[in-house]
Amino acid sequence: MQKSPYSVLGLKDDATQEQIDNAYYNLKQQYEAKLFEEGEVGMEASKKLAELERAYSDCIEDLNKRVSYDNYGGTYGTVSYTHLTLPTILRV
Repeated sequence: MQKSPYSVLGLKDDATQEQIDNAYYNLKQQYEAKLFEEGEVGMEASKKLAELERAYSDCIEDLNKRVSYDNYGGTYGTVSYTHLTLPTILRV
């Protein structure tokens, strides 16, 4: 099961945009510092940094993406439509 973008940042779903931005930049600096280390540490930092970038840019970087993710769920870059009903789709 894939993590939510909020959990990747170590935050709860009700985090403010300021908290999201701060967590992203702090974690980014942390992983970038380890990126060029030898062996497993550098490889893990690279994976974590990619996951962080994906969570932030695909889901919660700006308000429109965040609202879409919060309302429709899904995983990074995809949307789950299982919650929609025909009247909702047709705006009846």
